[in-house]
Amino acid sequence: MRYPKLCNWVLFEENPDGSFDAKDRITEDEYTLGSTIGALARKLDGKTDPFSILPGYDRSEVQAMLDALDEANLLRYGRLLDSSASSVTYSLIIPRKHRTRSILPVLINYWLLVLWIPVFLFGLHCFIADLPDLESGSFALGQWGGMMIGAILHEVSHAASALCYQGRVFEAGVLLHNYMPGAYVMLDEEPIKSRLQRFQVFIAGIEMNILLTGIALLLCVYVPSQSEFFFGLALSNLILALMNLTFSEGLDGMSAMGNLLGIDALAAKAKYTLKTKEVRRRLWKAGPHGVVELLICCLFVVLQAMSVSIYIVCFLGVAECFI
Repeated sequence: MRYPKLCNWVLFEENPDGSFDAKDRITEDEYTLGSTIGALARKLDGKTDPFSILPGYDRSEVQAMLDALDEANLLRYGRLLDSSASSVTYSLIIPRKHRTRSILPVLINYWLLVLWIPVFLFGLHCFIADLPDLESGSFALGQWGGMMIGAILHEVSHAASALCYQGRVFEAGVLLHNYMPGAYVMLDEEPIKSRLQRFQVFIAGIEMNILLTGIALLLCVYVPSQSEFFFGLALSNLILALMNLTFSEGLDGMSAMGNLLGIDALAAKAKYTLKTKEVRRRLWKAGPHGVVELLICCLFVVLQAMSVSIYIVCFLGVAECFI
């Protein structure tokens, strides 16, 4: 029998009067719960019968509290978060603690910062200088392996970077979006006060994919018996990096730039600014600062339009996996 569990991305803070402030870190919704319903919510772990948590309360009273929590979207009933005809989201890792004192995330993050550009450039140089004979190994297998390894390590890098800077990691899992497989990690960057550190959290996955591309290009040269396999691995990680670098809403590139510029929902605001005559006129009259903001909006709209061509190239690369 499945019992309800409090969503692990809901943070609780107890007030002096015994009530609880609950904040959903995904939707940013905030709730104030009484002491009784708050105590019930905090003990819902998916394994315990909720009707056994509050002695002295009958089933109808407990059920009313569960209905209130469910209506506020504070409960979950298993690891399957979303399921439709073409999309599925499934949680694989739900940590008991959102933060860690382990040095491992720190090492991963700083080694990634130091190595991703040098390794990629060195791998590209060696590959161009000594072009291998790409007729050994399985190219398709390399692409499949590269996509899986690249997607997983992409999310691991986001998580390591967030933990390094005292952010929170709520969970990680796999997903199927429009029939395309992928991975995800659910983070909370709010505790990270430095804008540059949050920028690193957003682009850590891209850095990992580019690092893997450089390593795979080196292996193409130094392991010629599997050159085609490693070339497929390099190509798939380069595709993942390019896709996430595009300035499409919701992807790492747009999120990173919006954070760096201090603008939430950058893509939507840029489009709104250029479409609204009054906003354009107000910015134009605001002087140099307003003109610069207009130019930034134009730049991002153009970059979004250019990203379509990148998607076409990426789609063709991914399609080769199925041929």
